[in-house]
Amino acid sequence: MEAMNNFEHSNASIRLQAALSAGTTADTSAIDILVQRSGVEQDFFVRDMITWALTRMPAREILDRVVADLDTNPNDRPFGASQALHTLSKLKVADSWQELKARPGLLHRDDTAQTAWRTFVGLVPEEDTAWLAGHLFQELDKGTLEIQRSLSRAMAELEGREASISELLGALTSPHAVATAKLIADPDSDFMADLEEARRVDNMGAC
Repeated sequence: MEAMNNFEHSNASIRLQAALSAGTTADTSAIDILVQRSGVEQDFFVRDMITWALTRMPAREILDRVVADLDTNPNDRPFGASQALHTLSKLKVADSWQELKARPGLLHRDDTAQTAWRTFVGLVPEEDTAWLAGHLFQELDKGTLEIQRSLSRAMAELEGREASISELLGALTSPHAVATAKLIADPDSDFMADLEEARRVDNMGAC
């Protein structure tokens, strides 16, 4: 009981140690508290350790519980959906794809989008790459520079399996599309510099 209470201790280091211990011993009795805490834990490093601990458990025993968190209300569990996505990306269970595809809204929510892009791209089967590309294209030119870079990286990773991305980007003139096309062509390119240059050119054309 004391070990379980440590997951809710006011000291983040003790909560971190509790998650580490549960994962190291693959203690399946801790699954419920691990899943519960993953959605409300405020400390990033503790949440990451919780995800690691969950990946040490038998996937068949945690998958349904993790998937259920995809539908939680962010007002009740602020990290529920995003952390569930992160955990699914680490588990890499093929069966989870259909659960993700049934929830395309995760790709467009402010609190889940960046994690969803990485997770969906990592788990999408060949037959659904075009479907996923279509959803990613809806997010072009939205959000901060950092968010735009995250989207571009997801597109670049997906492009290896969905060649139409480069073709579609080539038909667009928005700064984000131009910078993304450059990133795909040269993974070592400076995305932020390319985006800034594309914006400068776009502004000149608008004058």
